[in-house]
This record gives sequence, structure tokens and C-alpha cells, in this order.
Amino acid sequence: MKSACRVIHIIGGGEFGGAEDHIIHLLKELKNENMNPLVVCFYDSIFAEYLREQGIRVKVLDYGRFDLRLLFALMKLLKEENPDIVHTHGVKANFFGRIAAKRVGISPVVTTVHSILKYDYEHPIAYRLAYMLERSTRDLTDYFIAISNKIQDQLLEDGINSSKVQIIHHGIDTNKFAPRNDQKALELAEEWGKSSDTFLIGAIGRIQAVKGFDNFVRACSELHKVYPDSFRFVLIGDGSHRKELEQLVERENIQDVFTFAGFRGNIDSCLRALDCYVSSSLSEGLGLSVMEALSTGVPVVTTGVGGVKDFAKDEDNSLVVEPKSVSQLTEAIERIYKDDDLKRKLTDQGRNDIISTFSLKTMGENTAYYYRKWLETNN
Repeated sequence: MKSACRVIHIIGGGEFGGAEDHIIHLLKELKNENMNPLVVCFYDSIFAEYLREQGIRVKVLDYGRFDLRLLFALMKLLKEENPDIVHTHGVKANFFGRIAAKRVGISPVVTTVHSILKYDYEHPIAYRLAYMLERSTRDLTDYFIAISNKIQDQLLEDGINSSKVQIIHHGIDTNKFAPRNDQKALELAEEWGKSSDTFLIGAIGRIQAVKGFDNFVRACSELHKVYPDSFRFVLIGDGSHRKELEQLVERENIQDVFTFAGFRGNIDSCLRALDCYVSSSLSEGLGLSVMEALSTGVPVVTTGVGGVKDFAKDEDNSLVVEPKSVSQLTEAIERIYKDDDLKRKLTDQGRNDIISTFSLKTMGENTAYYYRKWLETNN
């Protein structure tokens, strides 16, 4: 039997976002592709603990934010493990992982680009530093995986040769994210204020400026003014802008009908609790939560940004609005609230589209295929 392909994934792992979720799903699929993975992360947090619980090998190198000892620790680890491929995710992991891999002679180095960098950093100085770190080592990556057409376009605009860029969309577990009776979902809906007479609107994500949750709150406020007894609203997630958003909810005087649910691990049940899912993002690498909502059979209102445009089709499987438009967001939610035929059409088509194009199995097979292809090219 052919020996397993040894792959080390390097990621910060200080939070549990789209990149971390991507790695977990990818590694589960690659079990069927004769791969021997190890995940290296820089924080011993929820992500590392989850990997351990799933029986996935993980090594934590917990140093300071940009401590050069991390580079030497990575080099030592790579020499000991001698992987066939180093696969990096995120600015810090890219910077240290690329340099360490090249210094010990490992090739190919693969980088998955999960988002567009300028939208990841709110402070201009932080963005500039991240930009310089990313660009200073970008030439050390042999191949890039883009998770959406938008990200591929951005890489090509940045001067990356098209032969080094491959689109592999993130897949969805369509068995987990599926319509079904769910007692936990019923309990969550009740916790968030839903009754037989109310319609529950929800959003999910890290509470950061790029997610546009201020526009979501303002749309909720507009709906509450017109239908004071008909709606309840929930935001699932946490982040640096939560306090600011809580203050906005109070200014809009909707605190009695708006719940901040915090971080939740059972996102499938959270989605089943909703009557409508809303994404108000200003930018998305792919829009994973939108895909999960479509797969779960929840009617979706979303801004048409970034990778969301790869799968969200206006009036077909979702209602797509302009970013920053509170009026369009409000109108689209109201249409779903009032039109049962529209809801059925969107949810049926949405789930069919995700099943046919964005499965985890396809993601795993495509990744394994390109691993092997790139190994052959570099050896």
C-alpha cells in the first residue's frame, strides 16, 4: 500500500472562525484520501481542544505575538516530522510557516486564502503591518488555494501567476446542516423570545465591523417600528464590537426584542431555530454561514459580496441586497415574512444548490488531488 501523504497545517488558532472550521472539515474528509495530518497552532484555545477531542494530532507552539523563537521551534518541528507538504492558513501562520518550511527544504508550501486581507483589519496600522508580513513571504508559497472566485481574482490582481492558484470551494456537511425536527432548536427559539405569534430573525458571525451588524440592527429597528409585536431578533457570536453594538441596540430601543446569544457551538440547531437568516456583511471570503443556512433550509437574505456571489442567486435561492443598504435589507426580510410561497421556493432551491455543488466530499477529493499533483511537480 502506498504510504500516506504527510501534511502539516499551520494556523494561528486563537479564535474559532472560518479558517479553523475549514481545517476541521477538510481533515475529516482527507481521512478517506490516505493523508497523515498534523495541525500546528499558536494558541492553546478552543480550536486546539476541539482537535484533540476529534482525535486529530495537534501541536501548540505558544510564544508571543511575533516572537522569533516561534520560527526556530517551527523549524525544529518540521525537521522532526519531515512532512511532504506544509499548508498554511492566515497571516501569522503564513509568515512563520513559509520561512520555516523553506529553511528546512520542504516543498511544496501551500497557502489557503480564506479572506481578502484589507477587510480583516480595522485599524490602518494593523492592516499595513499584516500586508507587509504577507507580501514579504508570499513568493515562498508554491501554490495558493482560493476558496472563492473573488479571492482568486484578488490573487491574480496582486500579480500571482495563474498556474499557482487553484479554486477549491469550502464544502458543507449537508447531513448535519439539514432541515429536521430538532428539540434543541425549539428550546433555543424559545430562549430567544420566539412564540407562535412571532417571527425570529437571526444573524451569525464574529462581531466585527466588516460583518455590517450595525446595518442588521438598524433593519431590525425599522421592522420593529412597523410590526412592534411580530418580530424577535438574535445575533449569535461574539467579538470586539459587541459592546458598541449593544449600545446601538439600546439607542434603537429594541433591547427587549433583541438577544445577544454569544458564541454557540451547535450552529445547525441555531439555524433551525430561525425563521429567516440574515447576512449583512461588507465582505466575505466565501460566506460559510450563508451556505450553512441555505443547506439547513432557512430562507436567506444576504448582501452580494465576495464569495457569497459564487452561490447566492437573487430571487432564486435567496434574496440578495446591496451592502450597507438598510432599506433593502429591511424590505427583503419583510418580503420573506409576508410571502410563504417565496419562502418555500428559496429554501427548496437553496438546499438543492448546496447539495449539488458544495459538498465536503468534493472539497476533500479536490484537495487530495491537487496535493498529489503538486507533489509530483515538485519532486
